[in-house]
Amino acid sequence: MAKRMSNRVVRGGWQLSDDNPGGFYEGATTIATHATTSDLCQAIRDRIQQRLNRRVRDLEVEVTNQGVVLSGVCNSFHAKQLAQHEARDILSDRPLENRMTVATT
Repeated sequence: MAKRMSNRVVRGGWQLSDDNPGGFYEGATTIATHATTSDLCQAIRDRIQQRLNRRVRDLEVEVTNQGVVLSGVCNSFHAKQLAQHEARDILSDRPLENRMTVATT
C-alpha cells in the first residue's frame, strides 16, 4: 500500500506511489509530507549528511515559527549552497535561513 502523498513537487527522488512503488523518478515527483517537526528536521539532516558526507560538520536543523534554520560548519561555500539546495528539496513553501558558516583554514 502506498503512503499518502502531498501535492508538493521536487526534481526527482524516491517515491512510493500506486503506479510505481518504490520507484526512482528523474523528473518532477511528489513526496510524502512529514508528520512531525522532528521528522522534518531528521529528514533534512539525513539528506544533507547523505549527499555532503564530511563536507558539513555540527549540522543543526531547527524549525521555528518563521521557518527552518540550518546551522553548522561547511568546508566551502559550495558545500553551504549544496546543503541549502538539499534542504529546499524537502521543504515546499517554508522559508529557509542558512546560518551555516564556512571554515577558513
